[in-house]
Amino acid sequence: MTESPFLKYKDVLINDHSASATCLRSILLSMLNPCRYTIGAHDLAQLSPEHFEAAQVLLNVYKDGLENDPEARYALQDIEQRWPDFLRVPYGLHPFPDPDSVFVPDQADLIEHLQPFFSIDLNVVNPEWSGYLTMLGPLEPTEHQLVGQATEETPWHSPLLHTNWIGFKLEEGRYRLMGDPRFFFLHGDNEQLSDPYEDARKNLIIHYADQKLAFDAAKKMYNDSGRLFSPSALAHRVPLYDVERMTFVNQIGGVADYSKLTTSCLTLGYEVNDKSGITAGYPFSHAGHPFHHVASVPAHHYQSWGADLIMMFYEPVEQLVLFTFYWDNSQDKGPGE
Repeated sequence: MTESPFLKYKDVLINDHSASATCLRSILLSMLNPCRYTIGAHDLAQLSPEHFEAAQVLLNVYKDGLENDPEARYALQDIEQRWPDFLRVPYGLHPFPDPDSVFVPDQADLIEHLQPFFSIDLNVVNPEWSGYLTMLGPLEPTEHQLVGQATEETPWHSPLLHTNWIGFKLEEGRYRLMGDPRFFFLHGDNEQLSDPYEDARKNLIIHYADQKLAFDAAKKMYNDSGRLFSPSALAHRVPLYDVERMTFVNQIGGVADYSKLTTSCLTLGYEVNDKSGITAGYPFSHAGHPFHHVASVPAHHYQSWGADLIMMFYEPVEQLVLFTFYWDNSQDKGPGE
């Protein structure tokens, strides 16, 4: 008896984290729910020749009728369980937490520079952990800049607070910034700093306002509907029927892609994983403890613009939380994209 194509490609469909495999999974999951899983030209362009061939074979099974392949339904259910539908709020994740609960009291004004996207129960990531972490989105930078780049020539950077990296210490469940808050160019004590590039202050002030407007629009719509819609489109009052739904998170737990980690003064470890199709990356604290990936999400899912992927890490020994920001340089980035 010929082996079911669903069995043949099951390992790739369940364990491969690559963009190509992600697209292949979406094609298959659309067999179960075509309204929930949509595939565009950009997605299809990610398919490798091998996965393109696999898609053709699997689609032929779908065309002939899934009921004719007894393994198909089981494989699709396993894939759906391993890769949940994040258009719905997953267990342990709480969108738009109370902003007053995020930072230690003497750093409460950090809320002016960092927006709380969601809190997540650490027990969901690792049963040995407890407590909650908050996914944050910085309001800076403007187009063609990086987080913290505007203050690179100041003394405000530190080992856990430098360009494209922001670190915190957990204190009774709240974040304490591991460095000087003047790291953020629009901090009130930076008024005397000259613009590091043309119209930096002027453009950032406008940008902050746009980011907050989009975040507030997404938060209101979530409170009204329980769904997450494109913040930029909502802020621009695009008719709701034409507004794209956003996933609440892209990944929970697992490993971060080493290729998406940017240059850092921290030691960055990696481990090749042939099974997942990616090289796992993880920073180390200066005490030599590894950070573990907690969750990742694109910034534009909660505000008007930002990094193509915000990655949050946790180091349980010293109770440290670390954020880094991946920018897809192959794309022209701009507000709302």
